Amino acid sequence: MLRPTAFHASCTRPLVVTKIKTMNLADLVKYLRSEACLQKLYQEKNLDDESEAIFAYAKGELSIQSEVCFFPIEDVDDDLVFEIEGTKYYHLFEIGHGVEIYSYFEDEFEKGNYSELGKAKRLLQYLVNDA
Repeated sequence: MLRPTAFHASCTRPLVVTKIKTMNLADLVKYLRSEACLQKLYQEKNLDDESEAIFAYAKGELSIQSEVCFFPIEDVDDDLVFEIEGTKYYHLFEIGHGVEIYSYFEDEFEKGNYSELGKAKRLLQYLVNDA
């Protein structure tokens, strides 16, 4: 498990846990390939397209096994870490920025013949160590 050196902050609004949209990081990677793919994510997960920004957070810990949850900026204020009902959520990226991050590694992914899981591990490594 990777442990960020971030501060703990509180949500600005009460969030309903049952309404949180989730998926794993390996599944999210396929939506980061392009803006068109990202729009599919918005549709399939019914994300708030009127929000100023949607952020991806890792639930519980920063690891490849973590569920990725999506929150509008209006609910989380871009906090690095926050807690809901005893569960911590760790900031990964704003999902529009995720497309830019993916594009940075596109040549590496193609040349290395990465699986979706391999891509997810590489992106997580980058987010934890370099972002």
